[in-house]
Amino acid sequence: MMRKLLAGLAALAVAVDLALAFAAPPARGFAAPLTQRIFYVHVPASLAGYAAFAVALGASVLFLQRREERWDRLAACSAEVGVVLTTIGLLTGVVWSRVEFFSAGSQQGFAFTLLGDPKFVTTAALWLVFLGYLALRRSVDAPEARARLSSAYAVLGFVAVPVSYLSSRFSPHPDFAAPGSGLAPGLALYLAGGIACWLVLFACLLGLRLGLEAHAAARVRAEVAA
Repeated sequence: MMRKLLAGLAALAVAVDLALAFAAPPARGFAAPLTQRIFYVHVPASLAGYAAFAVALGASVLFLQRREERWDRLAACSAEVGVVLTTIGLLTGVVWSRVEFFSAGSQQGFAFTLLGDPKFVTTAALWLVFLGYLALRRSVDAPEARARLSSAYAVLGFVAVPVSYLSSRFSPHPDFAAPGSGLAPGLALYLAGGIACWLVLFACLLGLRLGLEAHAAARVRAEVAA
């Protein structure tokens, strides 16, 4: 029952965000009004990815303090969801920036390349850091050692999150946190709604992933008992 509820809520969050993206009026300053709709997916997905890695960080710190398996399980599941969300953020960012910065009317199309964009490079590095976290978990068989090593890795790897976020200030990528560069109030509401939808989606995906992990653990315990 809970699984169906979470899946339905996740689908609703995606539907509402897409509705907001297409309902938002074209924004001044964007060279490609249609492709601008991707912006309302790209930014919320990226921020939700940051939130997922923040949860992984907090759970990893709690595991290192308390040595309770539930915190390690939460960190691992949240990191997995964070990698998925960051993948969506990267892919939508590539599509959006390709049209936005290279379109004929863009005044920002000056020699913009992905590999020359600090925002793309640092976000791709963040993605690789947490892929490494997942690979580490698969490479260590002993549960206690795996939990300790991956928790320490997550704490250190989280440094890549603020680096990715702040890199907007050194990039052609818009930085809406910088003074005087925010969206118009009406558009900001659409973006805020999209962010809320993706945070709900993150929570639902995390709940579903934790449910699968609990089911797998219960099956293993049943097999051992048998």
